[in-house]
Amino acid sequence: MLRYAVDNKMAKYLIEQGVSFTAAIRKAIPDLEAIKSICEVNKSIVKRELQRDVSILEYIALNRSDVNDIIKYLAEQGANLNAVDSCGCYLLQTNFHMPD
Repeated sequence: MLRYAVDNKMAKYLIEQGVSFTAAIRKAIPDLEAIKSICEVNKSIVKRELQRDVSILEYIALNRSDVNDIIKYLAEQGANLNAVDSCGCYLLQTNFHMPD
């Protein structure tokens, strides 16, 4: 349901109903506009959540390709780009490619 809640009003409603920030962002991937809406609604917690919970970046690294714009946006919002998995490998090591 959250994947289609691209406007701020609907995203705000769903978050208020108890959908977690992390679940909302993961559901919105790969829709950057939906991710922006969710972050806008949750301005007060975005940076803290992105630094505390690396599962969003882990999900991107393991399940998606061609998400440079999303990673860039999440980095601008405070995501921990140095996050590592249980083996000590950087989550974005294999999936993030710098633009030419």
